[in-house]
Amino acid sequence: MKFKITFLIFITVIMVGCNNDDDTVKSSLENSNKIRVDEDLFSTAPNDDFEIITTTITDNNLNLTIHYGGGCGNIYYDLISGNDYTETEPIQRNIRLAFDDKDNCEAGIEIDLSFDLTQIQISSTDRIFINLDRWENQIEYNY
Repeated sequence: MKFKITFLIFITVIMVGCNNDDDTVKSSLENSNKIRVDEDLFSTAPNDDFEIITTTITDNNLNLTIHYGGGCGNIYYDLISGNDYTETEPIQRNIRLAFDDKDNCEAGIEIDLSFDLTQIQISSTDRIFINLDRWENQIEYNY
């Protein structure tokens, strides 16, 4: 009997120690308001579920309204681009919103995000077309 109690205590300690609370897990994302240009991160960053509701560009900022299921935990996000522009005219840039939802709740949440686009400007042109993953239309960025 003493062995069974010791064994149960041991198993309980192991299970509690292995419990991984998502809110304490660090994300590779920074919740930055600037585009992160990183080829590896563009390919490998978290891609949890969300929907883009609206996009606008105002004063060199890409403004997004997104919808996701959550409400009781942390989220992490970054707007990410690879290193390359397309070799088309007009020039195009592929970007995506990397989204890491460490929130296991299911309430419908809408949030507004804004990202500074000046980092992707090119001196040889005054406009770029942005191909935003999960958004159907190209976004024309004039500067």
